[in-house]
Amino acid sequence: MYTRNTACETLTRFLAELSPRPRVRAAAGESGEWRNLYPDAVALAEVDPARPVAMYLTRRRHGAHRFTLVPLDFDAKRAPGAQAAADAGLLAATAAAEGIEPVPARSGPTGGRHVWLGCAEGVPVATVRRIARAARALCPLTLDTAPLMNAKAGAVRPPGAAHRLGGHSELTAHTVEQAVTALGAASARAEAFERLAARLETMAAAVSPGGTSRAAAALAVDGEDTEVPPSIRQRGPIVRPVEQDATGCPRLAVPWRPLGERAVKGLRRKLTNRQNFSDWAHASARSMALAGWTQSEALAVVRDAESSPALEWLRTERQGDGTRAPRDEDETARLWARVWWLAVQDAARMPRRPEDDGHHQDQTEAEAAVADLVARMQAAGPARWGRESGPADAAVLRG
Repeated sequence: MYTRNTACETLTRFLAELSPRPRVRAAAGESGEWRNLYPDAVALAEVDPARPVAMYLTRRRHGAHRFTLVPLDFDAKRAPGAQAAADAGLLAATAAAEGIEPVPARSGPTGGRHVWLGCAEGVPVATVRRIARAARALCPLTLDTAPLMNAKAGAVRPPGAAHRLGGHSELTAHTVEQAVTALGAASARAEAFERLAARLETMAAAVSPGGTSRAAAALAVDGEDTEVPPSIRQRGPIVRPVEQDATGCPRLAVPWRPLGERAVKGLRRKLTNRQNFSDWAHASARSMALAGWTQSEALAVVRDAESSPALEWLRTERQGDGTRAPRDEDETARLWARVWWLAVQDAARMPRRPEDDGHHQDQTEAEAAVADLVARMQAAGPARWGRESGPADAAVLRG
């Protein structure tokens, strides 16, 4: 039985013996209403065991970060808990085959799993990113690679840490003594992680269509590596060129135009819990991408609750009692970056239309006037419409 005292002891040992930094990140909110945000830095000696905390993964020496902990985080958000457990088992066995002892944990009450890998001497950032990319190619529905792709701020809740919805992260195959030893004093050398990266890349290539490594095909977006899923690839080849906007984000190289009536109605629809929020966000983002919008222009609409009720899940997150709490703006932007990238990739493969070349056969005089106004708005740049009053100002001009 994993009691509160056991959890506290586990957390204390992990932080004292394995934390690469003197502080951890602590969850926002208050008891019973913790949020999935970790904005506060707390000294190890001041950690409250009842408050969820996330432990940093790297130390910095001679100007370079190295991972002393490489946790593989498997979520049960897009797949059943059984899938998360199976994927965790696969990668744990793969690590063990290279001489790296895996330390598995049940992350909390939602079915997620963690597989902790340790390296006291530190693993180079480039190696960890190779591991993350290849592992995600093998476990695309469950593996969250964000902590491993951010050497400076990446963090994961350690065993013993409280979960925001109740319970704790629990060790499932080790005592706390065995775990801290496996991840610390008896941990693998960095060269074992190089071998693990190579093995995972080989495995990823073997399961990819045509034998081409899905990991090698990954594209960098907003500091992360991502790949085009089969549901989008099956549309066929890219028929609209994809370019980078002034901020380095992807967009279609098509003339800018206002959204059509159907797309606007879709944004303004209030969804029920029975509807797929992700699918709705993808459709809205794809419409904006096809209209030549940039990621920042579209994000301004996301932030405007009045004009986009359908995108509420990007602005807030569901709590344990069924209510919703605001997300941090950075989290909304991160979620939108992923939605936007997928939407651009999807839109780039859809059949071309006259609008792609700036033509509209049935454009009325009023529509022409609106198009002219939109062009002048576009010339003002995304910074104008992305600031706090931008969406409302734009809505007045376009209304």
